[in-house]
Amino acid sequence: MRGKIIFAALLIWRIIFAPVSAKVERITGDTLVVKNGTFQPETVHLSCWGEHTFCTWKPPGGGDMCTMQQNCKQDGIVLNDNIGECSVAVKITSTTAQAGQWTCFLYRLEDEIVLKEQASTRLFVVDLEEVPMVKSASNRRIQLAHENSIARSEFECSGKTLAPVNHYRWRVGDRIVQEGGGRKLQLNLTRSDFNKTVKCTIIKALGVDAPPVHEASSSLRLTALFMDPVIKSVSASLTRVILEVESWPLINFIRISPIDNCEKDCVIINCDVSNSFKCSVNKSPYLKTASVVENVLVRHGSADARVEVEVILMDASKSSSYQPDELFINVGNNLSIATTKVDMSAIRENPNAGLLALAAPGPASKRNVLVTAVVLSILAVVVIVLTILLIVFRKPISEYFKCGEYLVNNQSDLEDGEETDKEAIGKDDVKHAPEDVKIVLLQKTDAVEDPVETSL
Repeated sequence: MRGKIIFAALLIWRIIFAPVSAKVERITGDTLVVKNGTFQPETVHLSCWGEHTFCTWKPPGGGDMCTMQQNCKQDGIVLNDNIGECSVAVKITSTTAQAGQWTCFLYRLEDEIVLKEQASTRLFVVDLEEVPMVKSASNRRIQLAHENSIARSEFECSGKTLAPVNHYRWRVGDRIVQEGGGRKLQLNLTRSDFNKTVKCTIIKALGVDAPPVHEASSSLRLTALFMDPVIKSVSASLTRVILEVESWPLINFIRISPIDNCEKDCVIINCDVSNSFKCSVNKSPYLKTASVVENVLVRHGSADARVEVEVILMDASKSSSYQPDELFINVGNNLSIATTKVDMSAIRENPNAGLLALAAPGPASKRNVLVTAVVLSILAVVVIVLTILLIVFRKPISEYFKCGEYLVNNQSDLEDGEETDKEAIGKDDVKHAPEDVKIVLLQKTDAVEDPVETSL
Protein backbone atom coordinates (compact mmCIF):
# COMPACT_ATOMS: atom_id res chain seq x y z
CA MET A 1 0.00 0.00 0.00
CA ARG A 2 2.82 2.37 0.87
CA GLY A 3 4.49 1.70 -2.47
CA LYS A 4 1.32 2.55 -4.39
CA ILE A 5 0.95 5.86 -2.55
CA ILE A 6 4.55 6.80 -3.33
CA PHE A 7 4.12 5.80 -6.99
CA ALA A 8 0.90 7.85 -7.32
CA ALA A 9 2.58 10.87 -5.75
CA LEU A 10 5.51 10.50 -8.14
CA LEU A 11 3.18 10.39 -11.11
CA ILE A 12 1.34 13.50 -9.96
CA TRP A 13 4.64 15.34 -9.52
CA ARG A 14 5.87 14.23 -12.93
CA ILE A 15 2.61 15.24 -14.60
CA ILE A 16 2.81 18.74 -13.13
CA PHE A 17 6.45 19.36 -14.01
CA ALA A 18 6.83 17.09 -17.05
CA PRO A 19 7.12 18.69 -20.48
CA VAL A 20 4.60 18.00 -23.20
CA SER A 21 6.64 15.51 -25.34
CA ALA A 22 7.64 11.90 -24.56
CA LYS A 23 9.57 11.19 -27.76
CA VAL A 24 12.82 9.15 -27.60
CA GLU A 25 15.43 11.47 -29.01
CA ARG A 26 18.37 9.04 -29.01
CA ILE A 27 19.64 5.81 -27.44
CA THR A 28 23.00 4.17 -26.78
CA GLY A 29 24.32 2.34 -29.84
CA ASP A 30 25.25 -1.32 -30.07
CA THR A 31 27.64 -2.32 -27.31
CA LEU A 32 30.26 -5.07 -27.47
CA VAL A 33 31.64 -6.95 -24.45
CA VAL A 34 34.66 -9.23 -24.89
CA LYS A 35 35.34 -12.27 -22.74
CA ASN A 36 38.96 -13.28 -22.50
CA GLY A 37 38.98 -15.10 -19.20
CA THR A 38 37.06 -12.15 -17.69
CA PHE A 39 34.47 -9.79 -19.14
CA GLN A 40 35.70 -6.44 -20.44
CA PRO A 41 33.94 -4.27 -19.36
CA GLU A 42 32.22 -5.99 -16.46
CA THR A 43 29.38 -3.45 -16.30
CA VAL A 44 27.63 -1.83 -19.27
CA HIS A 45 25.61 1.41 -19.11
CA LEU A 46 22.71 1.81 -21.54
CA SER A 47 20.79 5.09 -21.82
CA CYS A 48 17.95 6.63 -23.81
CA TRP A 49 17.20 10.36 -23.90
CA GLY A 50 13.91 12.19 -24.25
CA GLU A 51 11.36 14.13 -22.26
CA HIS A 52 9.15 11.81 -20.25
CA THR A 53 7.17 11.33 -17.07
CA PHE A 54 8.63 7.92 -16.14
CA CYS A 55 10.51 5.10 -17.92
CA THR A 56 11.21 1.37 -17.93
CA TRP A 57 13.74 -0.98 -19.55
CA LYS A 58 12.96 -4.44 -20.92
CA PRO A 59 15.85 -6.96 -20.93
CA PRO A 60 16.29 -9.55 -23.70
CA GLY A 61 14.64 -12.95 -23.55
CA GLY A 62 11.24 -11.71 -22.36
CA GLY A 63 12.39 -10.80 -18.86
CA ASP A 64 10.43 -8.66 -16.40
CA MET A 65 10.23 -4.94 -16.91
CA CYS A 66 12.78 -2.97 -14.97
CA THR A 67 11.13 -0.07 -13.10
CA MET A 68 12.09 2.35 -10.37
CA GLN A 69 9.75 0.69 -7.91
CA GLN A 70 11.62 -2.60 -8.19
CA ASN A 71 14.98 -0.79 -8.10
CA CYS A 72 16.14 -3.28 -10.77
CA LYS A 73 18.71 -4.81 -8.48
CA GLN A 74 17.81 -8.39 -9.46
CA ASP A 75 20.31 -10.07 -11.81
CA GLY A 76 22.74 -7.20 -11.42
CA ILE A 77 20.53 -4.60 -13.19
CA VAL A 78 20.10 -1.07 -11.78
CA LEU A 79 17.81 1.56 -13.37
CA ASN A 80 18.31 5.30 -12.97
CA ASP A 81 15.55 7.69 -14.09
CA ASN A 82 16.67 11.30 -14.39
CA ILE A 83 14.99 14.22 -16.08
CA GLY A 84 15.47 13.75 -19.81
CA GLU A 85 17.50 10.55 -19.42
CA CYS A 86 16.63 6.95 -18.52
CA SER A 87 19.62 4.67 -17.98
CA VAL A 88 20.30 1.12 -16.83
CA ALA A 89 23.51 -0.44 -15.51
CA VAL A 90 23.94 -4.12 -16.53
CA LYS A 91 26.49 -6.36 -14.83
CA ILE A 92 27.71 -9.06 -17.26
CA THR A 93 27.61 -12.49 -15.65
CA SER A 94 27.60 -14.83 -18.69
CA THR A 95 27.93 -14.82 -22.46
CA THR A 96 24.22 -15.36 -23.05
CA ALA A 97 22.17 -14.08 -20.06
CA GLN A 98 22.54 -10.37 -20.77
CA ALA A 99 23.27 -10.50 -24.52
CA GLY A 100 20.49 -9.48 -26.89
CA GLN A 101 18.08 -6.62 -27.47
CA TRP A 102 17.38 -4.09 -24.73
CA THR A 103 14.35 -1.80 -25.13
CA CYS A 104 13.76 1.55 -23.44
CA PHE A 105 10.18 2.81 -22.89
CA LEU A 106 9.41 6.48 -22.15
CA TYR A 107 5.94 7.30 -20.80
CA ARG A 108 4.00 10.55 -20.55
CA LEU A 109 0.61 11.11 -18.93
CA GLU A 110 -1.69 13.53 -20.72
CA ASP A 111 -5.39 13.98 -19.92
CA GLU A 112 -5.41 10.65 -18.07
CA ILE A 113 -3.98 8.93 -21.16
CA VAL A 114 -0.58 7.22 -21.04
CA LEU A 115 1.52 7.98 -24.11
CA LYS A 116 4.42 5.60 -24.77
CA GLU A 117 7.51 5.82 -26.97
CA GLN A 118 10.22 3.16 -27.28
CA ALA A 119 13.64 2.52 -28.79
CA SER A 120 15.99 -0.50 -28.77
CA THR A 121 19.69 -1.22 -28.69
CA ARG A 122 21.73 -4.43 -28.74
CA LEU A 123 24.27 -5.84 -26.32
CA PHE A 124 26.81 -8.33 -27.72
CA VAL A 125 29.12 -10.60 -25.74
CA VAL A 126 31.93 -12.30 -27.69
CA ASP A 127 33.96 -15.15 -26.22
CA LEU A 128 37.47 -15.08 -27.66
CA GLU A 129 37.97 -18.73 -26.68
CA GLU A 130 34.90 -19.95 -28.54
CA VAL A 131 35.22 -22.25 -31.58
CA PRO A 132 32.30 -22.36 -34.03
CA MET A 133 30.62 -25.62 -34.95
CA VAL A 134 30.15 -26.90 -38.51
CA LYS A 135 27.47 -29.51 -39.13
CA SER A 136 25.47 -30.95 -41.99
CA ALA A 137 22.03 -29.38 -42.27
CA SER A 138 20.73 -32.05 -44.67
CA ASN A 139 18.21 -34.43 -43.16
CA ARG A 140 18.70 -37.16 -45.76
CA ARG A 141 21.65 -39.49 -46.24
CA ILE A 142 24.09 -38.43 -48.95
CA GLN A 143 24.58 -41.39 -51.31
CA LEU A 144 26.57 -41.40 -54.55
CA ALA A 145 25.64 -44.47 -56.56
CA HIS A 146 27.59 -44.01 -59.78
CA GLU A 147 30.91 -42.67 -61.01
CA ASN A 148 29.43 -39.27 -61.97
CA SER A 149 26.74 -38.97 -59.32
CA ILE A 150 26.08 -35.54 -57.77
CA ALA A 151 24.39 -34.97 -54.40
CA ARG A 152 23.24 -31.58 -53.12
CA SER A 153 23.97 -30.96 -49.47
CA GLU A 154 23.74 -28.06 -47.02
CA PHE A 155 26.08 -27.17 -44.16
CA GLU A 156 25.63 -24.77 -41.26
CA CYS A 157 28.18 -22.84 -39.19
CA SER A 158 27.04 -21.63 -35.77
CA GLY A 159 28.49 -19.99 -32.69
CA LYS A 160 27.10 -19.25 -29.26
CA THR A 161 28.21 -15.61 -29.23
CA LEU A 162 27.77 -13.11 -32.05
CA ALA A 163 29.02 -9.60 -32.81
CA PRO A 164 27.23 -6.73 -34.59
CA VAL A 165 28.95 -7.84 -37.82
CA ASN A 166 29.70 -11.53 -38.47
CA HIS A 167 31.56 -12.35 -41.69
CA TYR A 168 31.50 -16.00 -42.81
CA ARG A 169 34.13 -17.56 -45.05
CA TRP A 170 33.70 -21.12 -46.39
CA ARG A 171 36.38 -23.40 -47.81
CA VAL A 172 36.32 -26.90 -49.27
CA GLY A 173 39.84 -28.24 -49.05
CA ASP A 174 42.14 -25.34 -49.96
CA ARG A 175 39.56 -23.61 -52.16
CA ILE A 176 37.33 -20.71 -51.02
CA VAL A 177 33.79 -21.51 -52.19
CA GLN A 178 31.83 -18.73 -50.45
CA GLU A 179 32.88 -15.39 -49.02
CA GLY A 180 30.49 -13.42 -46.82
CA GLY A 181 27.41 -15.34 -47.93
CA GLY A 182 26.06 -16.24 -44.51
CA ARG A 183 26.18 -19.05 -42.00
CA LYS A 184 24.77 -21.66 -44.45
CA LEU A 185 26.50 -23.25 -47.42
CA GLN A 186 25.05 -25.37 -50.23
CA LEU A 187 27.34 -27.72 -52.15
CA ASN A 188 27.07 -30.15 -55.05
CA LEU A 189 29.13 -33.08 -53.78
CA THR A 190 30.80 -35.72 -55.94
CA ARG A 191 32.88 -38.78 -55.14
CA SER A 192 36.04 -36.68 -55.48
CA ASP A 193 34.95 -34.65 -52.41
CA PHE A 194 35.19 -37.65 -50.11
CA ASN A 195 37.46 -37.06 -47.11
CA LYS A 196 37.88 -33.36 -47.91
CA THR A 197 37.26 -30.79 -45.19
CA VAL A 198 34.50 -28.19 -45.15
CA LYS A 199 35.91 -25.27 -43.16
CA CYS A 200 34.01 -22.28 -41.78
CA THR A 201 35.67 -19.11 -40.47
CA ILE A 202 33.69 -16.46 -38.54
CA ILE A 203 35.19 -12.96 -38.41
CA LYS A 204 33.49 -10.79 -35.79
CA ALA A 205 33.65 -6.98 -35.67
CA LEU A 206 31.81 -4.05 -34.11
CA GLY A 207 31.03 -2.53 -37.53
CA VAL A 208 31.42 -3.11 -41.24
CA ASP A 209 34.57 -1.02 -41.51
CA ALA A 210 35.75 -1.74 -37.98
CA PRO A 211 38.74 -4.03 -37.37
CA PRO A 212 37.86 -7.60 -36.33
CA VAL A 213 37.74 -8.38 -32.66
CA HIS A 214 37.68 -12.15 -33.07
CA GLU A 215 38.31 -14.75 -35.77
CA ALA A 216 37.73 -18.46 -35.28
CA SER A 217 37.48 -21.49 -37.58
CA SER A 218 36.10 -24.99 -37.49
CA SER A 219 35.98 -27.80 -40.04
CA LEU A 220 34.07 -30.96 -40.86
CA ARG A 221 35.58 -33.89 -42.72
CA LEU A 222 33.42 -35.34 -45.49
CA THR A 223 33.44 -38.98 -44.48
CA ALA A 224 29.63 -39.24 -44.28
CA LEU A 225 29.31 -39.72 -48.05
CA PHE A 226 27.86 -43.14 -48.83
CA MET A 227 29.22 -44.51 -52.11
CA ASP A 228 28.24 -47.66 -53.97
CA PRO A 229 31.23 -49.81 -55.04
CA VAL A 230 32.85 -48.72 -58.31
CA ILE A 231 35.74 -50.65 -59.89
CA LYS A 232 38.23 -47.97 -60.95
CA SER A 233 40.81 -50.18 -62.66
CA VAL A 234 41.51 -53.84 -63.48
CA SER A 235 44.76 -55.52 -64.49
CA ALA A 236 45.33 -59.24 -64.90
CA SER A 237 47.91 -61.87 -65.75
CA LEU A 238 48.03 -65.67 -65.65
CA THR A 239 48.82 -65.64 -61.94
CA ARG A 240 46.91 -62.72 -60.49
CA VAL A 241 44.14 -60.15 -60.95
CA ILE A 242 44.39 -56.71 -59.33
CA LEU A 243 41.36 -54.45 -58.84
CA GLU A 244 41.12 -50.93 -57.45
CA VAL A 245 37.71 -50.44 -55.82
CA GLU A 246 36.17 -47.22 -54.51
CA SER A 247 33.31 -47.37 -52.00
CA TRP A 248 32.12 -46.15 -48.62
CA PRO A 249 31.59 -48.06 -46.43
CA LEU A 250 34.50 -50.10 -47.67
CA ILE A 251 33.82 -53.44 -49.33
CA ASN A 252 33.24 -56.35 -46.99
CA PHE A 253 32.96 -59.30 -49.39
CA ILE A 254 34.43 -60.58 -52.66
CA ARG A 255 32.91 -63.28 -54.88
CA ILE A 256 34.80 -65.08 -57.67
CA SER A 257 33.18 -67.43 -60.18
CA PRO A 258 33.59 -68.69 -63.79
CA ILE A 259 29.90 -67.79 -64.41
CA ASP A 260 27.94 -64.63 -63.75
CA ASN A 261 25.44 -64.54 -60.87
CA CYS A 262 26.79 -67.70 -59.36
CA GLU A 263 24.97 -69.55 -56.60
CA LYS A 264 27.17 -72.49 -55.68
CA ASP A 265 30.17 -72.44 -58.02
CA CYS A 266 31.82 -69.48 -56.27
CA VAL A 267 34.65 -68.60 -53.99
CA ILE A 268 33.24 -66.17 -51.42
CA ILE A 269 35.68 -64.08 -49.40
CA ASN A 270 34.32 -62.20 -46.36
CA CYS A 271 36.52 -59.38 -45.06
CA ASP A 272 36.49 -57.77 -41.62
CA VAL A 273 36.98 -54.05 -42.28
CA SER A 274 37.53 -53.25 -38.61
CA ASN A 275 40.29 -55.85 -38.31
CA SER A 276 42.76 -54.65 -40.96
CA PHE A 277 40.82 -56.45 -43.70
CA LYS A 278 41.36 -59.90 -42.34
CA CYS A 279 39.59 -62.06 -44.93
CA SER A 280 38.26 -65.60 -44.71
CA VAL A 281 37.66 -67.78 -47.79
CA ASN A 282 34.48 -69.85 -47.98
CA LYS A 283 34.73 -72.87 -50.33
CA SER A 284 32.12 -75.54 -50.93
CA PRO A 285 33.21 -79.18 -51.43
CA TYR A 286 32.05 -79.35 -55.08
CA LEU A 287 33.58 -76.00 -56.04
CA LYS A 288 35.56 -76.10 -59.27
CA THR A 289 36.72 -72.50 -58.84
CA ALA A 290 38.46 -73.45 -55.60
CA SER A 291 41.26 -74.97 -57.67
CA VAL A 292 41.72 -71.63 -59.48
CA VAL A 293 41.99 -69.16 -56.57
CA GLU A 294 44.96 -69.58 -54.28
CA ASN A 295 44.55 -66.50 -52.07
CA VAL A 296 43.00 -63.01 -51.90
CA LEU A 297 44.75 -59.97 -50.44
CA VAL A 298 43.07 -56.63 -49.62
CA ARG A 299 45.09 -53.46 -48.98
CA HIS A 300 43.65 -50.15 -47.79
CA GLY A 301 45.03 -46.63 -47.34
CA SER A 302 44.81 -44.77 -44.04
CA ALA A 303 41.86 -42.44 -44.72
CA ASP A 304 40.83 -43.28 -48.25
CA ALA A 305 37.70 -44.80 -49.76
CA ARG A 306 39.71 -47.05 -52.10
CA VAL A 307 41.08 -50.53 -51.59
CA GLU A 308 43.25 -52.74 -53.73
CA VAL A 309 42.08 -56.32 -54.17
CA GLU A 310 44.66 -58.85 -55.38
CA VAL A 311 43.35 -62.24 -56.43
CA ILE A 312 46.23 -64.74 -56.58
CA LEU A 313 45.51 -67.54 -59.05
CA MET A 314 46.87 -71.06 -59.18
CA ASP A 315 49.80 -71.45 -61.54
CA ALA A 316 48.27 -73.50 -64.35
CA SER A 317 51.71 -74.38 -65.76
CA LYS A 318 52.68 -76.14 -62.54
CA SER A 319 49.42 -77.93 -61.83
CA SER A 320 46.53 -79.54 -63.61
CA SER A 321 44.02 -77.14 -62.08
CA TYR A 322 40.76 -76.16 -63.67
CA GLN A 323 41.25 -73.28 -66.13
CA PRO A 324 38.07 -71.31 -66.88
CA ASP A 325 37.84 -69.07 -69.95
CA GLU A 326 36.28 -66.25 -67.89
CA LEU A 327 36.35 -65.09 -64.31
CA PHE A 328 33.59 -62.91 -62.83
CA ILE A 329 34.72 -60.96 -59.78
CA ASN A 330 32.09 -59.26 -57.61
CA VAL A 331 32.96 -56.81 -54.85
CA GLY A 332 30.35 -55.26 -52.57
CA ASN A 333 29.42 -53.51 -49.37
CA ASN A 334 26.09 -53.02 -47.60
CA LEU A 335 24.86 -50.73 -50.40
CA SER A 336 25.50 -52.49 -53.70
CA ILE A 337 27.74 -54.79 -55.77
CA ALA A 338 30.15 -54.04 -58.62
CA THR A 339 31.12 -56.73 -61.15
CA THR A 340 33.97 -57.13 -63.62
CA LYS A 341 34.71 -59.91 -66.13
CA VAL A 342 38.27 -61.10 -66.80
CA ASP A 343 38.86 -62.85 -70.15
CA MET A 344 41.36 -65.51 -69.10
CA SER A 345 41.48 -67.09 -72.57
CA ALA A 346 42.77 -63.83 -74.07
CA ILE A 347 45.39 -63.58 -71.34
CA ARG A 348 46.57 -67.14 -72.03
CA GLU A 349 47.20 -66.12 -75.64
CA ASN A 350 49.79 -63.59 -74.37
CA PRO A 351 51.39 -65.36 -71.41
CA ASN A 352 54.49 -63.14 -71.41
CA ALA A 353 52.66 -59.82 -71.58
CA GLY A 354 52.62 -59.36 -67.81
CA LEU A 355 49.75 -57.46 -66.20
CA LEU A 356 47.25 -56.37 -68.83
CA ALA A 357 45.08 -53.32 -68.12
CA LEU A 358 41.43 -54.22 -68.67
CA ALA A 359 38.23 -52.19 -68.80
CA ALA A 360 36.71 -51.42 -65.43
CA PRO A 361 32.90 -51.54 -65.62
CA GLY A 362 30.62 -50.22 -62.93
CA PRO A 363 27.77 -52.16 -61.36
CA ALA A 364 26.74 -54.68 -64.01
CA SER A 365 23.07 -54.80 -63.24
CA LYS A 366 22.65 -51.05 -63.35
CA ARG A 367 24.69 -50.77 -66.56
CA ASN A 368 22.56 -53.42 -68.32
CA VAL A 369 19.35 -51.73 -67.25
CA LEU A 370 20.62 -48.43 -68.59
CA VAL A 371 21.63 -49.90 -71.97
CA THR A 372 18.30 -51.71 -72.30
CA ALA A 373 16.37 -48.55 -71.50
CA VAL A 374 18.32 -46.56 -74.13
CA VAL A 375 17.74 -49.20 -76.85
CA LEU A 376 14.02 -49.45 -76.10
CA SER A 377 13.70 -45.67 -76.15
CA ILE A 378 15.35 -45.46 -79.60
CA LEU A 379 13.11 -48.19 -81.01
CA ALA A 380 10.00 -46.47 -79.66
CA VAL A 381 11.03 -43.19 -81.27
CA VAL A 382 11.65 -44.91 -84.65
CA VAL A 383 8.24 -46.62 -84.59
CA ILE A 384 6.46 -43.37 -83.74
CA VAL A 385 8.26 -41.46 -86.54
CA LEU A 386 7.43 -44.15 -89.14
CA THR A 387 3.78 -44.19 -88.08
CA ILE A 388 3.52 -40.42 -88.43
CA LEU A 389 5.15 -40.51 -91.91
CA LEU A 390 2.74 -43.22 -93.10
CA ILE A 391 -0.25 -41.21 -91.91
CA VAL A 392 0.91 -37.91 -93.43
CA PHE A 393 2.09 -39.30 -96.80
CA ARG A 394 -0.51 -42.07 -97.15
CA LYS A 395 -2.11 -40.73 -100.37
CA PRO A 396 1.16 -39.93 -102.29
CA ILE A 397 2.53 -43.35 -101.41
CA SER A 398 -0.65 -45.09 -102.60
CA GLU A 399 -0.66 -43.20 -105.92
CA TYR A 400 3.02 -43.94 -106.45
CA PHE A 401 2.47 -47.69 -106.23
CA LYS A 402 -0.61 -47.49 -108.52
CA CYS A 403 1.43 -45.72 -111.23
CA GLY A 404 4.03 -48.42 -110.94
CA GLU A 405 1.42 -51.09 -111.87
CA TYR A 406 0.74 -49.42 -115.26
CA LEU A 407 4.38 -49.01 -116.06
CA VAL A 408 5.25 -52.70 -115.77
CA ASN A 409 2.99 -53.91 -118.68
CA ASN A 410 4.88 -55.70 -121.48
CA GLN A 411 4.71 -54.97 -125.20
CA SER A 412 2.15 -57.70 -126.04
CA ASP A 413 -0.23 -56.33 -123.45
CA LEU A 414 0.10 -52.88 -124.99
CA GLU A 415 -0.71 -54.19 -128.51
CA ASP A 416 -3.72 -56.14 -127.28
CA GLY A 417 -4.88 -53.05 -125.53
CA GLU A 418 -4.59 -50.92 -128.67
CA GLU A 419 -6.63 -53.37 -130.74
CA THR A 420 -9.29 -53.58 -128.11
CA ASP A 421 -9.50 -49.79 -127.97
CA LYS A 422 -9.83 -49.54 -131.75
CA GLU A 423 -12.61 -52.13 -131.86
CA ALA A 424 -14.42 -50.38 -129.06
CA ILE A 425 -14.15 -47.00 -130.77
CA GLY A 426 -15.32 -48.41 -134.14
CA LYS A 427 -18.35 -50.07 -132.65
CA ASP A 428 -19.27 -46.99 -130.79
CA ASP A 429 -19.04 -44.79 -133.90
CA VAL A 430 -21.08 -47.18 -135.99
CA LYS A 431 -23.76 -47.36 -133.40
CA HIS A 432 -24.22 -43.62 -133.09
CA ALA A 433 -23.45 -42.38 -136.68
CA PRO A 434 -26.25 -40.92 -138.87
CA GLU A 435 -27.38 -42.81 -142.03
CA ASP A 436 -25.93 -40.32 -144.49
CA VAL A 437 -22.49 -40.31 -142.93
CA LYS A 438 -19.75 -42.22 -144.66
CA ILE A 439 -17.21 -43.95 -142.56
CA VAL A 440 -13.74 -44.30 -143.94
CA LEU A 441 -11.96 -47.37 -142.65
CA LEU A 442 -8.28 -47.98 -143.08
CA GLN A 443 -7.37 -51.37 -144.40
CA LYS A 444 -3.83 -52.48 -143.71
CA THR A 445 -2.03 -54.21 -146.61
CA ASP A 446 1.50 -55.23 -147.25
CA ALA A 447 2.04 -52.42 -149.69
CA VAL A 448 0.25 -49.17 -149.15
CA GLU A 449 -2.67 -48.47 -146.95
CA ASP A 450 -5.47 -47.16 -149.23
CA PRO A 451 -8.61 -45.76 -147.83
CA VAL A 452 -11.74 -47.79 -148.63
CA GLU A 453 -14.98 -45.93 -148.80
CA THR A 454 -17.98 -47.76 -147.45
CA SER A 455 -21.54 -46.59 -147.62
CA LEU A 456 -23.95 -47.38 -144.89
